[in-house]
Amino acid sequence: MKTVPLIVLLGLSSLSSCFADEGGKVPESVANAAATDFFEAKIRPVLVQHCYKCHSGESTPIQGSLLLDSAVGVRKGGDSGPSVVPGRIEESLLLSAMKYDGLEMPPNKKLPDNVIADFETWIRNGAVDPRNENAPTHLQQFDIESRRNFWAFQPPEQARLPGITNYSDRIDALVERQLSEQNIAPNPGADKRMLLRRLYFDVIGLPPTEEQLASFLIDQSADAIENHVDQLLASPRYGERWTRVWLDVARYAEDQAHIVGNNKALFYPNAYRFRDWVIQAFNADMAFDRFVQLQLAADIVEPESELNLAALGFIGLGPKYYRRGDPEVMADEWEDRVDVVTRGLQGLTVACARCHDHKFDP
Repeated sequence: MKTVPLIVLLGLSSLSSCFADEGGKVPESVANAAATDFFEAKIRPVLVQHCYKCHSGESTPIQGSLLLDSAVGVRKGGDSGPSVVPGRIEESLLLSAMKYDGLEMPPNKKLPDNVIADFETWIRNGAVDPRNENAPTHLQQFDIESRRNFWAFQPPEQARLPGITNYSDRIDALVERQLSEQNIAPNPGADKRMLLRRLYFDVIGLPPTEEQLASFLIDQSADAIENHVDQLLASPRYGERWTRVWLDVARYAEDQAHIVGNNKALFYPNAYRFRDWVIQAFNADMAFDRFVQLQLAADIVEPESELNLAALGFIGLGPKYYRRGDPEVMADEWEDRVDVVTRGLQGLTVACARCHDHKFDP
């Protein structure tokens, strides 16, 4: 029986976060994550670049008693009153100042309209600000070596299970150990009908036909379930089912969520080639290291071949924005490419380094 590829095991944990609930409502945790991402991508960089010089703990003096380098400072405001009132654009003095309506911030030049629109969106949606309200107002030195001890930076170690060497037995032993530690008894074994249905839904995402179910029920051979697993892993439906896991990591899309009208310049008409390449890679049991390597550098790894060039869609299918020749817009687009590589393959939000220099913090 073929072993399920490593790529499938790595993707299992991402399935639950891909969908809204039955009523179509996005889970609160997902909405909060999106709001935080918006702040980090659109709000914090502007505050750092245009406001911190005069309105942070490092300012000498702090202009207008206004601190914008923490969530509590933004809410409290300065001498003129609260700078941001969540959900209330008209009462938020920070926005009025950015519009040069009375106050003028920053004083040297009014910010672009799209930046002001981002702040309007942010305030209207609750002004989510993930910054620690008790964060120090000055930079602190830290021991970089201590950061290297964080669990995510440690090489994985195989669990100690004396006397167990078979891969499948190890998985069972690890599950049983966790159940035992929590005083949870295993569920009873499934009957053959239920077992086959679970197998079909897990591997190809479709139920067995009546004929397939009947054939399995009368098969009394010792390797009946192994034979069915092999058949399902060999099916083209297997790759189509499990490709979804990786396409979510790669933020695959054929168009842009923000498109207005019929702007074909922001579409990816050939995006399906990357999707089909991933399906073929799954169905061919491509080794995980090669799977990753080709998506990062197929044109360098195989310069004479066009067979795997579609793999580069992993990096290439990022967002497209309006004003595409603008350096700021280009930076936003490439930030996404950095982000998808480091989040998807390393579990690190390296895109944060666009504003922050503490790169070894978890």
